[in-house]
Amino acid sequence: MKNLLYLFSLIVLVCTSCDKSMDISAPDFDVTTASTTYKAGDTVKFNFSGNADVITFNSGEKGDLLLSFASQTRYGSQTNQLSLQVSTDFNGKFTEADINAAQWKDISIRFIFSTSTTLLSSGVKSISDLTESGKPLYIAFKYVGQPNTGNTMKNWWVNNLKVDNALAGSTTTVLTQATANWNFVNFAANPTGTVWSSVADGRILFDPKGSLIYTEGWAIAKAIEPDGLKSSPAPIKAMIDPQMSRYDYVFNAPGTYTVTFDAANVNRFEDKRSTKQLTITVTP
Repeated sequence: MKNLLYLFSLIVLVCTSCDKSMDISAPDFDVTTASTTYKAGDTVKFNFSGNADVITFNSGEKGDLLLSFASQTRYGSQTNQLSLQVSTDFNGKFTEADINAAQWKDISIRFIFSTSTTLLSSGVKSISDLTESGKPLYIAFKYVGQPNTGNTMKNWWVNNLKVDNALAGSTTTVLTQATANWNFVNFAANPTGTVWSSVADGRILFDPKGSLIYTEGWAIAKAIEPDGLKSSPAPIKAMIDPQMSRYDYVFNAPGTYTVTFDAANVNRFEDKRSTKQLTITVTP
């Protein structure tokens, strides 16, 4: 029995010693650059000192927000009935009063709209210039019909909405027709039966039902949060890689970027980290 107790104690002691031998410390790691200001297209050389098992890099760049959709129409002859609108101050309450209280920007001129029953692609266009930090971006289709004299009002369908965030080397889908969570608002003065809604195949439809008076309706997608569209950390060194003395990167667009290097020492039990940030200004 004593022998068994001794053997158990020895095992515990050995395991405890093993754990202590596996202790790690945070990386002794730092990053410097020759300058904090560069021109677009220049190579920025990030110089490393110290060592780390693993290093990740985040450029701090914001992606290019790209929008596309498809439309089709039938009946009638009225023009300029369907428009694409964006807002950064809409409060997210889907009522006629709240829509009217917001400032909306008509960006229809950037896109192609169908003039027939053929489903026509709008083309892919950037809407990055319409975003504001800290403010959600709402995308909406607005239908306006003038009094229907001689069946001039059109029906409109919208499909294949897609918003992508394009970064250097990667593209992430932010919004699709199916994930837009459309909210439909028919204005109170619209005639009974007017429809602005989803149909079975995923399209959204506005049908004025031959209205003889002015008719307005909105289809508004869920908000896009621009501050969530920045680049994600990318691994630049793994444990098996040799130590790095430098990392080179090119910023192609002017701006001010908060660059982040996350260095870590790791083992099977834990990891300890050291984060370094630099502000890089890129001029045209």
